[in-house]
Amino acid sequence: MPRGEGDSERPIADGAEGLRELHERELPAAVGDVAEHVRAELARVRALAERARRHVDAGLLTALDGAHRRLPDDVHRLGTEVSAVVASVARELDALRRPATGAAASAPAATRPADDTTAAVTSALSGPHADVAAVVTRLLADVDYPLDLTRALRDPRLRARTLAVLAELADGRALGDRSLDEHLAARPGRGPLFDPVPDEALTTADGRSRKALFVAAATRLDPARDVGADPTPQQRSRLDDYVRRLVEDVMPYVRAELEALTAAYPDAAVSARVKTAHGLVDKVGRMSAGGENRSARPGYRVGDILDAVGARITVGDTAELAALTAAVVERYGVGDGGRVLDWESRYTDPKPHNPAYRVVPFIIGVRVGGLPYPFELQLITQRASVAADLEHNTVYKPLVAVTDRERDRVRRMQAEAAALDHDETRSDAR
Repeated sequence: MPRGEGDSERPIADGAEGLRELHERELPAAVGDVAEHVRAELARVRALAERARRHVDAGLLTALDGAHRRLPDDVHRLGTEVSAVVASVARELDALRRPATGAAASAPAATRPADDTTAAVTSALSGPHADVAAVVTRLLADVDYPLDLTRALRDPRLRARTLAVLAELADGRALGDRSLDEHLAARPGRGPLFDPVPDEALTTADGRSRKALFVAAATRLDPARDVGADPTPQQRSRLDDYVRRLVEDVMPYVRAELEALTAAYPDAAVSARVKTAHGLVDKVGRMSAGGENRSARPGYRVGDILDAVGARITVGDTAELAALTAAVVERYGVGDGGRVLDWESRYTDPKPHNPAYRVVPFIIGVRVGGLPYPFELQLITQRASVAADLEHNTVYKPLVAVTDRERDRVRRMQAEAAALDHDETRSDAR
């Protein structure tokens, strides 16, 4: 059948569609990541410098030096990620531009890694762990939802260690044929990570929640935090300004504080993120409606979201985790006059729906620009962080499709990470 005019224009239309996809999804996500990261890095350096004008100590100078050294490397690394995204889409468009020979050309994947990371993952996790490599490859391809795990794999400085952790978790030698419950019954953890969280960290002397008191006071001072699941145009404008403050003011302040806190831990890695306005409204909607194992909270508001700014400090082992937990408590304080609003330990109090997840999360209150803001701080070992990232975007939030067998494998790897952490505390305990 002869080709008509519409057929001859199809490659151009396909190319335009591909360019539109690049414009609307992949490139803005990558460029936004770069812009946000660089802006936060620069703001952190400025905040540290401003503090140095008022008072200088060894910890502050160490934090300044670390921030100064990291900035060029981070810009280069993130710039490489953007280039990879652009190159990937350019290849897809080029394939569309060239007519296919023989069988019909397959549609381009929605996202795909465009560097040597996939080859490294496939090589390191070949053989019995090929199923794990397949899951990790899909996570790498999902550029819309990056993880600390995927960032580490793309960083040549961190890749080998991250691959070694993945292989260790996939091997499953600590658990063997036992369940996590059976393992922990035989080999319970020891040491300060298993000390109970003091009541005064959570409630006042008369039993009121410190989190609830903080949220109520902050909402009275900031109308943006009273936005619900169906905001008006005026409320959306307030919410946009709230997110701008979180990105430009609060996150740099938080990162500067955490860089100073971790100056004594050279292997500690600090990461942070801010939820978007869309993400905040989405969470308000989900919490208002309720869900499986979660009651509806119809009065839920943006101000109730305590992790609008979220930070994670990843350390090498449980000994560092215990030391850093004590350092956080000392720096921010608990009880009346302290800034710790909430403190949990998934070593002593695992989540019922995910009992293998290991982390020490805090909610901490800070004051920036005259207003109070909460942020979530997660302290975690590297193996627990790798396992949590694997589980988060496949099981907890099914952003990446996995088979039932792959889902079970991910859960088993998280259980292995918990077993290894608990075993480590037995050797670290004194």
